[in-house]
Amino acid sequence: EAKKLAIPLVRAYGRKEDDTDEKRALKMSLIHAYFDGIVNICHDNHHRCHRGRKSGAPSDNDDDKNPYDLYPMLSSPLEDDPSGLYTAVNQAVDFGSKLTFRRFVLRWYTDRGLYANVLDLGAVCPDVLAQCLEEDGRLREYRWIHFVRTGDYQGATSCLVGLGSGGNDLSVEENKLLLSLGKIASKIAKADEDGSMDDGKKTLEERIIDNNLTLIHAQEMLRDSATMMEHDDL
Repeated sequence: EAKKLAIPLVRAYGRKEDDTDEKRALKMSLIHAYFDGIVNICHDNHHRCHRGRKSGAPSDNDDDKNPYDLYPMLSSPLEDDPSGLYTAVNQAVDFGSKLTFRRFVLRWYTDRGLYANVLDLGAVCPDVLAQCLEEDGRLREYRWIHFVRTGDYQGATSCLVGLGSGGNDLSVEENKLLLSLGKIASKIAKADEDGSMDDGKKTLEERIIDNNLTLIHAQEMLRDSATMMEHDDL
């Protein structure tokens, strides 16, 4: 398509002393709903955020707003869209992938292994993020973070128990951390449900956590004993 050729040319042959042509290319991408252009330009220029203001933070000063900030473009509902361009982009569908803009952005970062960006950007469109976390196997191990952020501690517990119960490539210490986090999440979930973090009754998941932590403790003891024996032999 013409936009796939024109917009990279505007960027490639623009003036290097300022970002005038980058802003022009971004506006063209927004007008023509060229998702790949929007994400590439915003990602390449994210360092231009004004000091003292986090990306995505609201500002009443037009001079302080960052045109490369993806957060206001993705937020659901859209809160800062005087030109209507963000609304139009979110009503469009990418020609190639058939994805909506929000899903396209999260997929773009997922494809590049930038999972922290996926979680941060997805925080302003949580429903879309939840779908991506469920459907994309590359993101499933991070579901618990989203659950904690949204207050679903029971969901976080289930994810953490599944991740930390073995059958993975994680170290003993990493599995122990996941299970310990799962135990905390379970207690918070119980407190949300009946007002008590420790009523003496353990749920099935808490019993699984305790059994796995006991097993890990035994593994640590065996490892320490083996290390001491090797040291004594020396």
